[in-house]
Amino acid sequence: INDEEKIVPAETTPKGTSYADWRAAVPAKESRYYVLDFSFEVDGVTKTKMFFIMWNPDTNTVQKKMKYAGSRKALEAAFDNCGGLISHNANDKDDLDEKEMFGKAKRGF
Repeated sequence: INDEEKIVPAETTPKGTSYADWRAAVPAKESRYYVLDFSFEVDGVTKTKMFFIMWNPDTNTVQKKMKYAGSRKALEAAFDNCGGLISHNANDKDDLDEKEMFGKAKRGF
């Protein structure tokens, strides 16, 4: 969310970036929304699932945390036509654990 209160893309991650590298690049003190194409393997078959992640770290200011929490529903609604988008909240890096994401993605199939 920029100074004009608009939700704008801050950056994109190149295709092929590992989950560990993406997670390491998530800023420790700044809130973000992410749309993540999560790839995983089940019974030897590679599958993908799309996640909508609200990264709202506990270390951010109360004002910024409220701003992100308050605008989340509107942004999520813009992705309603994507079908099967998994919503995920994260407040610290432990909430972005790859095993947890895998579990959520696997339940979607």
